[in-house]
Amino acid sequence: YDAKSEVQRILGTNNGQFLANQILHSINPNTLFNGLLTDINNQSPTADRTIDRRIVFKWAQKGKMKNPHHVFYDEEREDEFKDQTPSKPNEENMFQPFLSKKILLEL
Repeated sequence: YDAKSEVQRILGTNNGQFLANQILHSINPNTLFNGLLTDINNQSPTADRTIDRRIVFKWAQKGKMKNPHHVFYDEEREDEFKDQTPSKPNEENMFQPFLSKKILLEL
């Protein structure tokens, strides 16, 4: 299988920079942001995730977050979550990352 030839045939180019620019220009930032929030905060135990929740805390620790533990739900910050659905994790996910929009932006 020659992936490069397949890309050339389907897209008319295999120029990586051109393809990257096309992808970046086709992404709606709001859709991407809301998709990430939905994926990370999904409460289903059988969710088919794009983002592994175990990585979220690692990102927070390695990044420049003021408090990496803010990737977890905290009742003291419940106002950050009030406009989200769900607005808090269910009992079995209380110790999994659950992001507010504010924290996802910071992350």
